[in-house]
Amino acid sequence: MRRSVPFGRLLMLGIACLALVLAACSSSIEPKASEQPTSERSTEADAGPTEADAGSTEADAGTSREPGAESGEGDTDRIQRTGIAPRTGPLDRAPAKGWAGETLFGHGNDWEPNVAADPSATYVYMITTRYSGHPACPTCTKYPYIALKISNDDGRTFGRRKYLCPCPGRTGGQYDPQIETDAHGDVYAAWINGGFRVVESRSTDHGKTWSTPNVVTHGGPGWADHPWLAVSPRGKDVYIAFNHQDSYIAQSHDFGRTWEQPVKTNAQHRYHYAGGGYVFPNGDVVFSQANYPLGKGYAGPVHIVSTWSHDDGKTWHTTQVDSVGVQPPCVDNRGCPNNHLGGHANLAADGEGNLLIAYDGAVYDKGPQYVYVRRSTDGGKTWGPRTRLSPAGKEIATTPTVSGTGKGDFSVWYYDERNGPHEWNVWYRSTTDGGHTWSPDVRISDARGGVGYKNAQGFGADYGDYGDMAVMNDGQTFAVWGEGYSYYGPGGTWYNRTTG
Repeated sequence: MRRSVPFGRLLMLGIACLALVLAACSSSIEPKASEQPTSERSTEADAGPTEADAGSTEADAGTSREPGAESGEGDTDRIQRTGIAPRTGPLDRAPAKGWAGETLFGHGNDWEPNVAADPSATYVYMITTRYSGHPACPTCTKYPYIALKISNDDGRTFGRRKYLCPCPGRTGGQYDPQIETDAHGDVYAAWINGGFRVVESRSTDHGKTWSTPNVVTHGGPGWADHPWLAVSPRGKDVYIAFNHQDSYIAQSHDFGRTWEQPVKTNAQHRYHYAGGGYVFPNGDVVFSQANYPLGKGYAGPVHIVSTWSHDDGKTWHTTQVDSVGVQPPCVDNRGCPNNHLGGHANLAADGEGNLLIAYDGAVYDKGPQYVYVRRSTDGGKTWGPRTRLSPAGKEIATTPTVSGTGKGDFSVWYYDERNGPHEWNVWYRSTTDGGHTWSPDVRISDARGGVGYKNAQGFGADYGDYGDMAVMNDGQTFAVWGEGYSYYGPGGTWYNRTTG
């Protein structure tokens, strides 16, 4: 979650308070030196990836909980006042050709989803931030939690929801989940686990059990926000980019067992948000980021950059991909912070290592905002000319997400409100020639009703600061995103997949 952090005196007071929180709870989940990631497992029962997700069978009830110390105004409202969006009937789906149809993750207040697909088997893993429902354990009282669902049939059906890590003893809520798989099917997850501490955990049994979370930000700048996870095909090299105003990257070169001290990768002091990452088979690594000037309330211009290393993370370099106008205000979205609609940059690679970056940017400060893409064939060092994917006009397009496979096959989805205020939708486009030509827009948020914030024209607001997309073992694409009444919610996580 990207939080609106005040600058100047308020920021310094906030950081000082966070330091006190960290000092008080720094030992709550930190593993002992003798513990290995596979030695201690979560005890939560796994129902197994066999039960179809009807989207309304979970016995979760809206509960008012005290937010964690790190929660912002939006988090507090989401926990204490929003509850769960009411069901209004069947989903009334109208799937586009080649799509299975939009499905709800579950009956809960879910936000900021992520997905990973096993390239060697039929497993698909979805995680999301859950602001409602049953506690994760008898002694767990701090919402939200990271909810996990697993499919063993390429995303056709999913097992029951479980919590990735109840993590009893943590202080504060869990946020910003990330999940990836390596080429052998091991699964890696990262998230903020209370007190602005980024943690990483690994599963070697398809998500049934998970290693004790490792805190990856020790020795770093202090608090950390908005982590983004990238894993090498072998699984040995694991990178997490995160925000501490500046850009920091933590890295492990032993399958996530131990972590080096995070390093700052930028020289120019701007507020950074990572939004995509990829590790090449040869060990090169690249992240996509967007950054704002410090101290100006997220003013423009916004710089889109690639941060890359070609020596296994020893040194880092930054290339400016583009400079765009600051995002328009989200005036029709209750609780939406100034920077919510802009500053998103995501990337993916095809099977030959060619990169595609997708990002949003206003034509001029606070003007219409479009989604653009660019290509790189040298690991993110240089980028080709930009191509606009979203339609021109007065529309606002935001939060693009990319997946890649094969030889020049890329897919992108993004939100826009071309149908009018409070009528958002998710649109999908694809290319088979590396981004030179693109398919027409396809609306994949195809459920016309069923939940209070949806109708035939769209939904009330995008819900969360990111979504995700993955290519499954069978070559089909799986997309996941958030929808809701407003930034405050309530809302839900939704998904759809191609069928060939």
